[in-house]
Amino acid sequence: MKSNARFVVIWAALVPVLTGGALLVSPLQIAHWSEVQTGLVVATVNATSALVLAAVAYLWAHSVKEPAALAGALGAFTIAVVALGNGFTWWDLTDDAAQLVVAFVGSILVLLLAIFVRTSVTPIDSAPAMDVDSAVVEHLPDPPAAEVASSSEGVHVDDPNLSVGL
Repeated sequence: MKSNARFVVIWAALVPVLTGGALLVSPLQIAHWSEVQTGLVVATVNATSALVLAAVAYLWAHSVKEPAALAGALGAFTIAVVALGNGFTWWDLTDDAAQLVVAFVGSILVLLLAIFVRTSVTPIDSAPAMDVDSAVVEHLPDPPAAEVASSSEGVHVDDPNLSVGL
């Protein structure tokens, strides 16, 4: 097994252990966290795991480069860390200011990550737009010929595939 694959397997096995450990910190009185703070730690642990796995997959020579996965994981990690900072009052902000920080960081981050993804992928060439009036559809088969007869009883279509009198 290659070293990168071994790392991914070990890290993937550690994620549940780290998540479970974070969930047990508060009930075991190891730290005095509220339920919200415990949830923020678990979210940050999972976002960190996603970022590490996405970065390894992106940088791994034998994998398909997925800039969108890396950008999404980086976005989730950044928002989780900002929320964690708000939850543990790493800075003194009012509730409105904390929401503003999350919204501002999130929106700027999404913009920068969209630029990163857009510069990292090659767009699929699309066919040029066709003029509807001059377009010729050659791939459709001709419809079966049907004879239409009109009488005093209405219109009748003589088609072997369609036997409906109108």
